[in-house]
Amino acid sequence: MAEWSLKDAKNRCSELAKVALAGEPQQVNRYGKPAVVAMAVEEYDRLRRLAKSQTPSLAELMLEKPQEDQKFERLSVGSRSPDLGCFFQPRKASKLVGLPYESLPKMSSRSSLNTSLVSRNALAK
Repeated sequence: MAEWSLKDAKNRCSELAKVALAGEPQQVNRYGKPAVVAMAVEEYDRLRRLAKSQTPSLAELMLEKPQEDQKFERLSVGSRSPDLGCFFQPRKASKLVGLPYESLPKMSSRSSLNTSLVSRNALAK
């Protein structure tokens, strides 16, 4: 595959297209790194069909999953820590919990608001 700088590709665009249409993909580099490839549409379509034919269908993926009689390794994933930063902002917390702002308890301290919203959130799940 021939390589072109972006400047050369811009200045000699017709030549780049002619060579690409002849069946040889042309790589265009930007800041010395590969950026794009120019190729004939027929070759691009062929590559897309090939990639699509090699992609498994949902049914094939489902059939590959372990069955009841097969053993599989379970991943040990730690629990996520909840983002409690939004509970200091009652309007944002009301959207997160799914309750109207007006129905939130009117508390004077932030810690009691945190406890109230966390328990409501846990009950909603």
